[in-house]
Amino acid sequence: MEKPNKKQKLIAFIAVIVVAVILTIIITTNVVNNQMQNGEYGATANSNSNLVANVIKKE
Repeated sequence: MEKPNKKQKLIAFIAVIVVAVILTIIITTNVVNNQMQNGEYGATANSNSNLVANVIKKE
């Protein structure tokens, strides 16, 4: 079996990077979705991105 040339090495490297990026996106999306389902990101905001008054605790 002959050694891979530079072009083949580059293609293999790019393929590994693409797979790593795709896996990172999938894992991150799953983690965020699980956290949202568990209520860890449960802040409520109105259209102006201000917190709704009933969510803010009164001291």
